[in-house]
Amino acid sequence: MNPSLSITFLGVIFLVGITLSILSSRLKIPNMLLLIVAGFLISIHPYIVENNPMGIEVVATIGVLSLILIVFDSTSRIKLKEFDKLSYDATKLTTVCSLLLIVIAGLVMFFFLGVSSLAVALIFGSLLIGSDPSAIASLIEVKQNKALRLLLIESIFNSPLTVVIPLIIVDYVRLVPGASMSFMDTFLVSFIAQVVAGIGAGFLVGIVIFKLMRNKYSEKLSPVAIFTAAILAYSLAELVKGSGIFAVTTLGLFFGNVYFKNKDILQHYSSVVAEIMQILVFVLIGFAFSFKEISLAFMLKLFLVFAVLCLVRMLAVLLVFRNSSYSQLEKLFLTFSFPKGIAAAVAIIAVQMTGLLSTELINLAIGVLFLSVVFSTVSIKIISKKLVDYTKVVPKEEAEMDDLD
Repeated sequence: MNPSLSITFLGVIFLVGITLSILSSRLKIPNMLLLIVAGFLISIHPYIVENNPMGIEVVATIGVLSLILIVFDSTSRIKLKEFDKLSYDATKLTTVCSLLLIVIAGLVMFFFLGVSSLAVALIFGSLLIGSDPSAIASLIEVKQNKALRLLLIESIFNSPLTVVIPLIIVDYVRLVPGASMSFMDTFLVSFIAQVVAGIGAGFLVGIVIFKLMRNKYSEKLSPVAIFTAAILAYSLAELVKGSGIFAVTTLGLFFGNVYFKNKDILQHYSSVVAEIMQILVFVLIGFAFSFKEISLAFMLKLFLVFAVLCLVRMLAVLLVFRNSSYSQLEKLFLTFSFPKGIAAAVAIIAVQMTGLLSTELINLAIGVLFLSVVFSTVSIKIISKKLVDYTKVVPKEEAEMDDLD
């Protein structure tokens, strides 16, 4: 890999990404939609195909770093007092939807789409769990309706699962060749251990940063210290065989709910860096798509998997909220608003590095990610207009300032 070529390639990505982000803002659509398309187009350019300026290890490193910063930024803006109202519903929806997706999508892949290993099919199903906080936030201008808030909280909960669960299954498959459904006991123990270790690491780093920065602020060093803390929390958790993403989630919640001097300024820096990294990841996930695998059979499989995703989401919403106070319109909104995002992109890249999933399965995962963004963009725009009384809306800028207070 030529370093000069790689740097030039990154520069081009940033230039294209910034331009498309400006365009998406004017069109009022998620920027990830245009960024993925840009990645598709870049990947088929003859010069890129011949020289391959970005190795998968570099892409994976960028992806993990981006996920760390984006998860920290999104969780740091969540107030625990707000969790008290909707966290129970969000937890139920996340749990039910995740289990149904892993099992049903996995079984469909195994029995109907010719995936040879049930464990591999379950890995694929687990890649479809998460929804993206930034994508949802960019489409929702106000936060008054409980269904809108629930979506945001659910996306915070399920994003770590999208990364953690596939990699736990991958670890088990590597340890036990030919692994099948008998892995459940080992999986549950490993999952609980990773969550506990991740939360502990995040809390420990949070305590240290709190002691050092509670009443001190440096314009140059404080933002760097916050980013360093997020990366260290991730690294410490991974070092003790825990979940780095749960560590970053814990650290973000800790930072967002205790006093730090000039916290609003630090969160502004965090958002800027997270946006930069997000541009990279979504272009690179499009770049990872292989157009050589495209065929009529592939397209039929893609739409079948996406249809299963929609049906499972509908089933989960109906099961969780069958006796709730949510209106039919709100249930419909919850059903069709599930854009995949940064967590799914990073998980796909990480699993691609293992070599366990075929190129076709990686393509299917990327294709489902893209379709979910398109579908959710349309559904959120249409249904949210009927959910919110825009004559009583607080301007978005004022709502954001209220969140920072």
